[in-house]
Amino acid sequence: MDYCNLTSNSVCNVTLNTLSQGGAMYLASSHNARVNYCNFTSNYASNAGGAMFWVSSNNIIMNNSYFFNCSCGITNGSKATSPADHGGAINFNSNKNNTVNNCTFDSCFSEKDGGAIFYAASDSSGSVI
Repeated sequence: MDYCNLTSNSVCNVTLNTLSQGGAMYLASSHNARVNYCNFTSNYASNAGGAMFWVSSNNIIMNNSYFFNCSCGITNGSKATSPADHGGAINFNSNKNNTVNNCTFDSCFSEKDGGAIFYAASDSSGSVI
């Protein structure tokens, strides 16, 4: 994927049993994917990965992309209502050998951990950020 603009996308829980992940993009088993020169602006997921959620995907390369005002998590006072709420811009889940190169993360927020990037159950060996 090259030179894309993904703006004001969101995915929210419909029921408590639904996980809403990857506000602009959800990738599962997407090996050898490439994201270059893309802009992710004001994307939201109520569970994890405000802009992107990558699960079971290896050898992903992201270059020269911009993330602005991406967020995840449901706020209920000062208490998170979801079991995840990680990765304001990107949530990597069960991945390895990924590269994030020359990307900018500006004003991204996560209810819990990883305002920009969160690695969940991922083998970070071989990954470069």
